[in-house]
Amino acid sequence: MSEYFNLMKETSQATDVLSADYTEKLSPEVQQLPMKRHGHPRLRDLQIRTGYEINGGQNWKEIIPVCASFEILNCSTYVINWFLDEKNGYDSTDSKRKLVIAGFQLREIAQQILEDYGMTSLLTLLSKINHQVYLGQRMDIHDLQVSRVSDYPDYDQFLAAYQQRCRLLSGVFYGSCFFAGSIVAEQPDKLLYEMGAIYGAATQAA
Repeated sequence: MSEYFNLMKETSQATDVLSADYTEKLSPEVQQLPMKRHGHPRLRDLQIRTGYEINGGQNWKEIIPVCASFEILNCSTYVINWFLDEKNGYDSTDSKRKLVIAGFQLREIAQQILEDYGMTSLLTLLSKINHQVYLGQRMDIHDLQVSRVSDYPDYDQFLAAYQQRCRLLSGVFYGSCFFAGSIVAEQPDKLLYEMGAIYGAATQAA
């Protein structure tokens, strides 16, 4: 277990350097979450590296731009979710507007990193993540409200909807991390994507 933790720490530390290059000149409300997460080992970084190495990748530093892009994208989803879920004390109209702008700017940076490093083949993954995450958010704030519990008279129907919500909110992202690593290794592994999606959905449910 310590070996995997060390790999995760090593990968995240290298990713932090590149992420900082793209965020250090941004306004405080945009850079606050990426900077807060600097210095912490991150599971998504390890998953990208794992997907890369088990599919034949030899130079793990090749995936650092992918890790940085996905980390910034992850921050964008958190920031926008703060607005949608009315979390973290952002109550004023001005603070909510800044959250939305920050979320959009971070999404653009995530895309820019891949473009700068010639990894545009991964842009479709970013688009898929964004699309699926906000379908999941819609389920969270619309379909799975307590006021609509009568829409699910059968427990199995509710459980299926909840499982879908968890897959959309986290599963697709985790699966895409594994898959992105395998793509960079030039061995796209769809089974690895599915394994990551199941794991991510489980962590969301937990």
